[in-house]
Amino acid sequence: MDRIDRILKHTDTNGHGIEVAPYHKPILKKKDAPNLLILDVFDTETLRSKAKADPLISDSKRTQIEEVDLVGDACDIAMLLEKTGQAGEIDFILSSHNFEHLPDPIRFLQGCSKALRPGGTLSMAIPDYRCCFDHFRFPTRLSDWLTAFHSSPKRPSPATIFDANANQVRFLYGDFQDMTTTLDRRVAPEAVLCFDIEGEYRRFQKELEDPEPYTDTHCNILIPELFELYLRDLSYLGLVDFEVVEISQTHGIEFFAHLKKQTTHSKPTAEEYQKTRARLLRSVSEQLGSAAFGQKSLAADASPVDKIRRVARSVIGTRAVDAVRSWNRQRRLNRKERKA
Repeated sequence: MDRIDRILKHTDTNGHGIEVAPYHKPILKKKDAPNLLILDVFDTETLRSKAKADPLISDSKRTQIEEVDLVGDACDIAMLLEKTGQAGEIDFILSSHNFEHLPDPIRFLQGCSKALRPGGTLSMAIPDYRCCFDHFRFPTRLSDWLTAFHSSPKRPSPATIFDANANQVRFLYGDFQDMTTTLDRRVAPEAVLCFDIEGEYRRFQKELEDPEPYTDTHCNILIPELFELYLRDLSYLGLVDFEVVEISQTHGIEFFAHLKKQTTHSKPTAEEYQKTRARLLRSVSEQLGSAAFGQKSLAADASPVDKIRRVARSVIGTRAVDAVRSWNRQRRLNRKERKA
């Protein structure tokens, strides 16, 4: 399964859909999805002019730029559709490497919900920050999203721009330099900082006094487990009405999130949700390298079983390993009961 198949896994491409800001790398082409609309902050001619002026974009890639149907900010998707009378009638929304750029992700999610019919899907490819130039940044907090939602920023803040630039890295593979890496590398590449902190602090001060119109950067620093936690938190708080269909593990440099607009609304009890949050937070903690309380390390004196278990967690995820362990415990218990 390639990345396009992973993004389209839960999408009926015959329905009415929107792709958000595909530029010269569309997930779908209009000839293959006749009811597809393209949304971008720039119109078609502006996009093509920008691509022509960029030496890194080849002629063949420029031809991939589709006609833009909805011109505006992705966070205003519902408002744009209300003008055309299509709000609440969209079957699917696709977004590849856009979510991390949004200064107000809750407003985007709410806009997508208003755009979709009940049962409609939002499918996104999102970079795992550990695998890209955000490698040394600290993850986004839910409080960051809530603060943005209640202050309605239209662009990344000077603090976000400072954090992104001061901690930006490139990965060295011998003489070759790249912006990405993957979690499955047996030998981690050297990560080298791109900018000096003193220069970025001067830029930060200038931005505070005289902000630039818009500086594009990554505002949301995520891993799959964090994204799932925040989505479930927002749903529990009543701020979004999406249910999680699937959030994949990281493939290459990205993970894939599939959400469905709820058709029914049933809120778990506080006690039930506390258990869900605790499970997700433990998973996040393990992925981010927090102290492994009650677990043996991968030191030389660790048992072979402990080593295999820790490696399995890093490869297939904590939930899968815990599910197998739970199944084995139940199997052993059933065997004892039969013998008794």
